[in-house]
Amino acid sequence: MVANLLRSFPTVFSPLYVGMTTEKRYGSIAKRLSLILTRLNFPIFLISLFFLRLPPFYILPFQSAFFTSHSIARYLLLFLFASIWYLSYKGKRLLTVERSLLYLVLFYFLTQSLSVIDVVNIKIFLSNYKTVIFSIMLFFIALALLDSKEKIDKTIHLLLFTLIINLVVEFIIYFQPALLFSLIRLIFYPEYWRVMYLNLSRGRYFVDMYETTLIPLLFLYAFYFKKGVLNRIATIFYISVASFFALLSGFRTQLLMVLFSLFGSFIVFFKRSKMVVYFLMVVFMFLYIGYKASGLLGDNYNSLTRLIFPEQEEQNSIRGRLYMWGYSIKLAQAYPLFGVGLGNFYDFLPAVKKYPHQSLGDPKGELAQVSESHPHSIIFGTLAESGYLGLISLILLIGYFALTDLRAFLRKKPKVNLVIVSFWSLFIFALFNPPVILQYLVLFWILRALIVKLQTVPFNHKGLFYFWLDN
Repeated sequence: MVANLLRSFPTVFSPLYVGMTTEKRYGSIAKRLSLILTRLNFPIFLISLFFLRLPPFYILPFQSAFFTSHSIARYLLLFLFASIWYLSYKGKRLLTVERSLLYLVLFYFLTQSLSVIDVVNIKIFLSNYKTVIFSIMLFFIALALLDSKEKIDKTIHLLLFTLIINLVVEFIIYFQPALLFSLIRLIFYPEYWRVMYLNLSRGRYFVDMYETTLIPLLFLYAFYFKKGVLNRIATIFYISVASFFALLSGFRTQLLMVLFSLFGSFIVFFKRSKMVVYFLMVVFMFLYIGYKASGLLGDNYNSLTRLIFPEQEEQNSIRGRLYMWGYSIKLAQAYPLFGVGLGNFYDFLPAVKKYPHQSLGDPKGELAQVSESHPHSIIFGTLAESGYLGLISLILLIGYFALTDLRAFLRKKPKVNLVIVSFWSLFIFALFNPPVILQYLVLFWILRALIVKLQTVPFNHKGLFYFWLDN
């Protein structure tokens, strides 16, 4: 038995290995290393994506920023990036990217890098730059590894699994906040729960995981992956829960994302005449039941009331956004080419705007500092922080996405169309909020990778999908 094992795995202890020339030994080791990496890459990718889709928590019993779930995910991404380069060097062509997409992504990355030129706060720049690097790295890794229908399906299933976990976290936040905060300081990374606490102090419930953008993927699960009645009932339940928490969250953008996700999913599944009727019925029922339910829970402050009956706080919020958008234009005029640097918008604000706005719930004025750290728009944020070059690169990239998605949508392939709806639902968030945290950018780029691979990987899904390639 031992002899058979030695013959199967030639090591330095086996006669077969000893008899090899140096060149053959190296070739044997390299071949086995390539085989191991090929087998491990995709499971490691799923583990990394799983960690990135959850709130950052400590992996080890002691608290260290080097051993949070997001830090471990970054280490795994670095390993995958090196592994893919090694396999490519060994002759395995893993990554094929359309030239236009590659150039646009690299141009965008270059403009974000050049924004360092006029930076005054290098620490915050590096923090934001690190997020940009790893999110784009995830995009290229996904393009390399999602080379089969099975891998694409597993990635979508993983996104839906993390959606359910995050919905449980949102449930605890809303109904059992005391239980959550008794554990949160021991489990979650301090910077994450600090922002969560500041939002809770003003009646906002949101875990920064953007579950409403994944509603189209729930439709995909119910109608294509698992078609049983019980699975569809479960899917409707998850859609209802995600929509309900978006209503309770107190963030108006969350409500817009729900409506867009539902509307886009209905367009995919129903003919135009039926789609309008079904959509209006579902929206009316959702808003009516959600509003009544929130009232029964004793919480009349929600996303709908903020949208329909804006109070003084909402008016101040709108005026504050308009001011920051206007100030972004002024900063772009002062630093036209490369902007003020990633994350440096707050450092260039007038002193009067940086004065902490204290309150009983926020005695240190931290909420104001967090709110004013970004113009609350991907357009104006990019303009201020990376200049006109950065804005041009963003417009070209988003324009490319819009054009290719429109072409794909007109082909009427339900699977890719639902992912497209999910992506643009996420982009709605970026139009009115800061799209700078890792959780947002991870979902942004993984959805883009799925859209690309769904159009370039051969499918035969029970007659619904066919093999096609874009020339």
